[in-house]
Amino acid sequence: MQLSEEQIYRLVRSNRLEKGRFFVDGKATKPSKTLTEFGLVTVRGRTHKLNDDFLHIIHDINFQGETYALLAVYDGVSLGMNRLKQGAKASKTAAAAVNEYFRTFSSLCKSPRELVHSALDYANHALEHQTNATTVVLAFINENTGACYTGAAGDSFIFLLRGNELQQINKTHNHPKQRHIITRKLGPDSRGVIKKERGDISSFFLQQDDLLVLATDGIETVSHQQILDSSLKTDSIQNFTEKLVQLGEPKGDDRTVIAVRF
Repeated sequence: MQLSEEQIYRLVRSNRLEKGRFFVDGKATKPSKTLTEFGLVTVRGRTHKLNDDFLHIIHDINFQGETYALLAVYDGVSLGMNRLKQGAKASKTAAAAVNEYFRTFSSLCKSPRELVHSALDYANHALEHQTNATTVVLAFINENTGACYTGAAGDSFIFLLRGNELQQINKTHNHPKQRHIITRKLGPDSRGVIKKERGDISSFFLQQDDLLVLATDGIETVSHQQILDSSLKTDSIQNFTEKLVQLGEPKGDDRTVIAVRF
């Protein structure tokens, strides 16, 4: 997988990537033969004065002699005054912590699953003394074998499109009766307490032509059928992500989507 500066510049100019709300670390030395296409969008919702989502990609992570890529999206969560500002700070802080862990401390872990779990733990505690929190969904992908390890905390989504079937990989963490209450996230709860649970970890192998989608809850009103239809009716992965953002616009929330084809 390779993200060129020209492509990122073009997406920023077209308002499909909001300045200051994304971070791409490293450059692929050569285009990946397996992660062949991708699409990136992060935009502010019409009801928000500030985008509290964050988009994060790390290239060329060497772990136990294999090359991996990390894709992640975050959605800030906070209470009280300056809610959006604090949420935006939390999502960016968590991304920086995850990035630091994968780049600096990955050798401390014995398996990809442990690495994902430990990175979420590290980000969780990076927010310990702040008044804000964030959701997260991420995918740690072996670019040679297709082994994919996902982590999720909060109400964002991980979808796998395989052929004509759509599967939601993660279970969202919402209160069963009060959907607006998030029961698991990175950072403190409403009482300022850091919970030890960092989220759910899943693992599976990507197959040829699989499409993996990570998205914040700004697209929760988009039906599975609409997602499937959009994947069939758009001629590129970038156009697919932009279609999802368009379909989620009536909700008015920020929308951040990463899609990658294996």
